[in-house]
Amino acid sequence: MKIIPPYQISSEILNLINQSDKYIVLVSPYVNFRNWGGIKQEIEKAIQRGVKIEFITRYDVDNNKSWKQIEALGIKPKLVKNLHAKLYFNEKNGIVTSMNLLTSSNLSAIEFGAIYDTKEEIQELKYFVKQFLVPHFET
Repeated sequence: MKIIPPYQISSEILNLINQSDKYIVLVSPYVNFRNWGGIKQEIEKAIQRGVKIEFITRYDVDNNKSWKQIEALGIKPKLVKNLHAKLYFNEKNGIVTSMNLLTSSNLSAIEFGAIYDTKEEIQELKYFVKQFLVPHFET
């Protein structure tokens, strides 16, 4: 694990998306790409490369703008009630952070983040999703 300075978290998330070959799991309760075209473009490029993307966001009727932005990318979001976790990983590395995929988080918040890059750490992130998020997917 390596701590990421707050001003580099969004860059590391973009790198993670860009460097994915097989899959990406994006867990962010709230999403807003409107003024953050770079992340949207990297997700679209990953889709074009054939990367499987699982996008998990918060199930809350007031959060439907997040779902619509994810769906506009051609991804069906997985919805979890009371989701507060934020983590992003691919087959090579992962990021656990306080940062939602929001323009405001990217530009004006002091966020915390850490990179996880061993096989064991990636397995733990997968386990967290399987154990604590998948059972709570809304249908």
